[in-house]
Amino acid sequence: MARQSDCRVHSIRHAATLPESDVALRLLERVQRNAEAILRARGWRVLELVELCCCKVAPEQKPGSVAGWCIPAGNAKTATRIALRLRAPKGQGHRIMPFEEVFGTMLHELTHIIHLKHTAAFYELMDELSKQWEQLQATGHILDESGFPTVGGHRVDPMKHNPSIGLATKLQAKAAEQRLKVNQLMGSGKLGGQRDWKQLPMREKAARAAERRASEAKLGFGPEELPDEGDVSSAPEKARLAAEPARPAVRLAPKRRWCQRVGCSCPAPHPDLPVKPELEDKLLQEAILASLAESQSLQSQSPSVGCIVLSDDEGDAEFNVRSESAL
Repeated sequence: MARQSDCRVHSIRHAATLPESDVALRLLERVQRNAEAILRARGWRVLELVELCCCKVAPEQKPGSVAGWCIPAGNAKTATRIALRLRAPKGQGHRIMPFEEVFGTMLHELTHIIHLKHTAAFYELMDELSKQWEQLQATGHILDESGFPTVGGHRVDPMKHNPSIGLATKLQAKAAEQRLKVNQLMGSGKLGGQRDWKQLPMREKAARAAERRASEAKLGFGPEELPDEGDVSSAPEKARLAAEPARPAVRLAPKRRWCQRVGCSCPAPHPDLPVKPELEDKLLQEAILASLAESQSLQSQSPSVGCIVLSDDEGDAEFNVRSESAL
């Protein structure tokens, strides 16, 4: 693990020539300060944090559909560079985005230090970071633009150790609203009464990860947000990806080709079918008759199931043949 003094965002860069560049710089500095608690807890570091925009003058240029960008060093503790979109795209007025939205993107990009792809393991870790961020919010560890701790978006007054009940209620409501914004952005699995990732079987993890990928792609975290594997500067990340469970692949029969299933009576793979439909029908009938004959010869044994699949350009047609005992 890196030294505690090294677990931080080391440098920042913004687009100094764009409008409201001073506001953008303060926003980037606030992200830098507030990320330090998470980086220290995880033993991570970010060498450079830069502004991402659709304009050429930005330190990092990407289309408006990309919300952030991370280049991991590959050692499971360092990000060489993280880029965050601080402004809405040009067509939406280039307005400065809220801190909660930008920091939600920061949590997403920090997760890429460990997991390059948007797998179930990626979203499990991102939800952990989101919960950790909520805890920091609840304890007043969030810093405002001047570096003072805040609760619910309001600076904590050190002279008021016992605020009024009304003020405390307002602060709690404001903090809950901000947590909800981050959860909605990050797609936290905590919402909706869903079970924790660790409680899910692999199949359900893969399904939930697929849903998250689809929903977050609309928020700027689609395939364009992922860095090229060539950008990862060392081998451990690739080894880690290889160890992660892959998404279940759907195997389709080749075009114009027959597939064998359990109970098929043919000793070898079926040849490519002729182009003429009438010849295809003839071969299909012959195969069905052969399977029926095979089933009838095994009547004294347990019932067997024969399955022949014909795949064509329009779709797959499946025929199941089940042998039955003689009446």
